[in-house]
Amino acid sequence: MSRFTQVACTTTVLFFTAMFAQAGMALAAPPANDNRASAEVLDATMPSVTGTNAEATSEAGEPDHAGASGSNPSVWFKWTAPANGRWNVNACASNYDTTLAVYGAGSNTAVVSNNDGCGSDNGSFVVVNATAGTTYEIAVSGAAGVTGTINGFMIHGPANDQFGAARVLSGKDPAQLIGTNEGATGEASEPNHAAKSVATGCSSATSPSPFCEASVWFTWKAPTSGRYAISACGSEFDTTLAVYTGNSVAALKPFGANDDGCQENRSLLFLNVTAGTTYRIALAGYAGRPGISPDVGQYALDISPAPTDTAFAGVMPKFGKSIVVKKGKAKFKLLSPEAASGTLSAKSVKKFTAAGAKKPRKKKVFLGKVKFNLKAGIAKTVTLKLNKAGRALLKKKRSVKALITITAKDAAGNAKTKTKRVTLKLPKKKKKK
Repeated sequence: MSRFTQVACTTTVLFFTAMFAQAGMALAAPPANDNRASAEVLDATMPSVTGTNAEATSEAGEPDHAGASGSNPSVWFKWTAPANGRWNVNACASNYDTTLAVYGAGSNTAVVSNNDGCGSDNGSFVVVNATAGTTYEIAVSGAAGVTGTINGFMIHGPANDQFGAARVLSGKDPAQLIGTNEGATGEASEPNHAAKSVATGCSSATSPSPFCEASVWFTWKAPTSGRYAISACGSEFDTTLAVYTGNSVAALKPFGANDDGCQENRSLLFLNVTAGTTYRIALAGYAGRPGISPDVGQYALDISPAPTDTAFAGVMPKFGKSIVVKKGKAKFKLLSPEAASGTLSAKSVKKFTAAGAKKPRKKKVFLGKVKFNLKAGIAKTVTLKLNKAGRALLKKKRSVKALITITAKDAAGNAKTKTKRVTLKLPKKKKKK
């Protein structure tokens, strides 16, 4: 073959390759489960939704999955439910923007569908209220026709995943409850328990997926009035715990919450309850690490009357070592494992000559005091308004080392005082242009 002929052939091959690509024609075989009739059969108890929709096509009469699939490059899976209940189906770990829909066998009406349900990512997530023995057909496509690698799974959620299906507890000292929050989800209007149960970038109001929140629910009617301990200390994962009153998720009123009340980042609350009142308890996985899903695992929940000699741990200072004072006001964040009230005061560490004093005697300057009331496990920011002497000293020095004293009592009258040294300082002066 001559050099000219070789060049001509090469040019012809390149021309036809370009022509096929421009025409949108497939250059490789579609996936084996491209068509609904050839759906991949999933394992009943441990289904894994994996594969690719690259080179996948749309069939005649195929629905637009989640109403956002564009050219609909879909692949199909088939699964028969082994048990009744909530099953979570997701493609959240896929490397492209997926769409997901679940259908009854042979039906073009979706039981449930989703486009962007995985929180901050563009993956898809749905919950199927499955009936044992029923076969479901699952389509995974791409938003606006995009393709990529599918990576997801299905898991049977806990029976008490939702507020309306809360596990009912009774008695003065219910037996320890053992269970799991694996596969649990959030739901519309569900609170962010202890302000640490919803993953960064998520909103349980719009993305009730296990990648956003993993909570389970309990309901307990207090048999007697008094001080009770509600504990998740025996759990095998980093928990958050919250107690509410109210008859629906949207109408919940916080009664107490905790993130790290006991060892190894487990949760513990001491609450003064009222006989006959129904309390709603949420136990969830910690989700305070950016980019990481909530913790899941086996939980252990205990409710019991708190011993009368239980020591009051005191109020925890949740503020840093440097506090900027604006317009004579300093803000301090406080947290208590149980309801508490008390005072926060500030005094200079060094001795100074008081402004306007007749005798030049140095002494520590009292800077101000503020009262506070805290709910169990719920952080609160209190504002200390510096007194006249404090404002004058800070104006002169611009930065003052101070001793913060927090004195608090619980509902039983047990008192505890804690101190912390901080630097109070004025904002940096703006440079003149």
